[in-house]
Amino acid sequence: MKKETLKVSPLLKYRIPKYPAHDGEDPLNPDKRYASKTGYYTAALFGAIGLFSFTNGASNPPGENPIQFKDLGFPHTYASYGTGLPSRLDRETAVKIIDSIFNKNGIDLTKEVPFSENGIEFNVTGYNKESKVGYVWLDHTNTSDDCYNSWRSSYYRDEELLPDDLVEMEKIQLKTKEDKLYRAKQEFYEELNMRDGYYQLLKLRKHSWGNDELQIEIAEYLSNNPDKTNSDYGSEILDRFGDDVVDIREMKEIVNAKDFSIGAFSVYSEASAYRYGHNEKKQAIKKLSNLVQDYIDWGKTQGRF
Repeated sequence: MKKETLKVSPLLKYRIPKYPAHDGEDPLNPDKRYASKTGYYTAALFGAIGLFSFTNGASNPPGENPIQFKDLGFPHTYASYGTGLPSRLDRETAVKIIDSIFNKNGIDLTKEVPFSENGIEFNVTGYNKESKVGYVWLDHTNTSDDCYNSWRSSYYRDEELLPDDLVEMEKIQLKTKEDKLYRAKQEFYEELNMRDGYYQLLKLRKHSWGNDELQIEIAEYLSNNPDKTNSDYGSEILDRFGDDVVDIREMKEIVNAKDFSIGAFSVYSEASAYRYGHNEKKQAIKKLSNLVQDYIDWGKTQGRF
């Protein structure tokens, strides 16, 4: 029997094992740069150079605002429960974090300041009037209904419809085939949503479901004002709410503004999202803190702060 000599040779190409993340690339198809020893060391070299080349780790080009509208997560689409969505930093926690970073940089802020400039009007979460510097924390409490894609404002119960509109709805139900009824009703509700007055107030009531104070005010107004046909119906509530909150157009204006500096930090941004408990929440706090500091550093380089 002939003996075989065992020959050992180095493996030059191999797949690097790693644990897959829910939002990561397929671990069975890694970046080709890392699939060989040469590629691995080349990438490591450039990575080391990168560590010394950039001080704040920002991914935006020099001179570009680290806060981009596309990163804010608006317009936000509500999802069903049980979809594995991440938890997010609440308003109280986020505001404390952002305030502390501004304070650390010597920027004193006044809380909840009415702001009006260049056709936009809203309440700034924290603001320094002298330097025109501050921030707004964007969540459900201070954003308008056009910042959301939701079923909440897309339908009305029969008892909410005005008499003439209820008659029209009954006609639609009688003359429309069952398979087309849902779409026909949605088109009718969309038309109602375009009207000023009463239906705008109902939209606001649905949108502000978590605002107990506003819910009470709207309920009292509806009770004390039975004539709902006027186009100015509820205008005092609607106008005041519109002046206090940020709509989708204003959100874009805030991010792109050149003559004032208000950082837009969002509950729906990646910086405020976390999973898997306390340690992950700490990471979200760190991410938000870094983003705030990046924004302040950017403002300083632009001569804004």
